[in-house]
Amino acid sequence: MAAFDVQLDQDVEVLGFEPGFEDSMYLAKVTEINPNNKYVVKYKTLLDDNGVDYLVEEVSGDHIRPAPLVFKIPY
Repeated sequence: MAAFDVQLDQDVEVLGFEPGFEDSMYLAKVTEINPNNKYVVKYKTLLDDNGVDYLVEEVSGDHIRPAPLVFKIPY
């Protein structure tokens, strides 16, 4: 189970788990919440096999965390 309350359209970081990409983090948005601690995410930086659309995949809640906060500093 995710260690935080996941919401639809929430920005998250997804932990890479494929060989060679372990411990890497990728920004994504939650597009669907499924049973059994599964979430469908749409990555913001990874493209699918056709190289045109952003990759969408189902990931375990154990592999996501909240996206870091972005601070805007006024000049």
